[in-house]
Amino acid sequence: MTDKQKVRDLESITNSYNDQHLMVITDLNSNQLSKQQISDFIKDIISDEQENSVVTASDGKIFCLDTSNADNISSGTLDEARLPKSGVTEGEYQYPVDLKVNDKGQIISVAAGQPGGNNADASLSNLNQEGEKHFLNKSQITNCILEAPNGVVSYDNNIITIKAGLKILFPNGRNADRTLKNYEYTFNSDLIREYPTNSFNNGLLCVGLNLQTNQIEQSVPSANVIRKGKSSQLPDNYSGYFFNIDTNYINFYTEGILNSEYIYTFIADNISFKNGNVITLNEYSPLELLKQTDKVEITSWSFPDSSKAINLTLLASGQSYTQPVDGYYAISKTAGIQNGYVSMYSGGLGYTCPSPNAAGSCVLSIKTLKNVSCVINYNATGDVNYFKFIPAKGAVNE
Repeated sequence: MTDKQKVRDLESITNSYNDQHLMVITDLNSNQLSKQQISDFIKDIISDEQENSVVTASDGKIFCLDTSNADNISSGTLDEARLPKSGVTEGEYQYPVDLKVNDKGQIISVAAGQPGGNNADASLSNLNQEGEKHFLNKSQITNCILEAPNGVVSYDNNIITIKAGLKILFPNGRNADRTLKNYEYTFNSDLIREYPTNSFNNGLLCVGLNLQTNQIEQSVPSANVIRKGKSSQLPDNYSGYFFNIDTNYINFYTEGILNSEYIYTFIADNISFKNGNVITLNEYSPLELLKQTDKVEITSWSFPDSSKAINLTLLASGQSYTQPVDGYYAISKTAGIQNGYVSMYSGGLGYTCPSPNAAGSCVLSIKTLKNVSCVINYNATGDVNYFKFIPAKGAVNE
């Protein structure tokens, strides 16, 4: 055989396996780099270990094992069993812990953890008490609507429907650190109630939850049977709802006896029935936060809203009047007699307007809190020019 002959010019050696045949290795310029007998070359590249894929056949030829070393040697796809193992089982690891990586960048140890600790889930629903301090949380709010994806409530004739999806917070006591404690409830379906056919004004939509049975119900009590205050302000033998700001409970009392099975909240007011049908209902809105830029609006809330004034009938002298919202009583009455007067008293304050002559008018007003009575005394005998209650702007939802 001639040296420096290009491999492509050599005669076919497909059937050559005689030990005397030579293999010549050249560079790109056909310069001989080495030559050796084929048998010796085969011995150099064949290992006795079966982990190698190249072996010698019985006819002396070499071939690649296609058992466990490669799915298809021509495509270069290796069997996963032949690849280096990291020791980690394939899968998804939520809240991973004990993560270890070797010097080759392989993950050699990992385990699935649990929500909590240093792991916050996507909704931040598993924050601990310390973490929640960075946000407005449910220990700072109570007695409110959180979400109303389908609206709060609707009415049709004498039927009131609380909407599915409504999420509310029931006041449910206080925590050991005196922060507010709540019971969060979501309506999975509409809560529907048909009310008796009667006439009724100034009602509130009350939602009651039995904590023992998880039974939920709705009712429409009069706004006159609802009070709010400290424990010391609960009247003796009281009947009605009382929102105790000391304990953070809305409870129902019957002649001073507490019904402890239920907790309550309210989601609408100004409910009126006429001829058996609901004619007005003002639903509450989901929780909103006040901003510094709202101060101008807030300042106006304590002033009278004349557009919502309610005309009243003046009763006999010495009678009392009560309204379900904060506001002002205003009266103008002709004296009718010399030194005729009209007086108003509410919340420990009183005002009197006398008239020195019969043709004059006694005109005055007084501010009152909701459910706090106002007593009117008078000796004036003339006509009532007007007698009305004007709600405070911030006391009535738009």
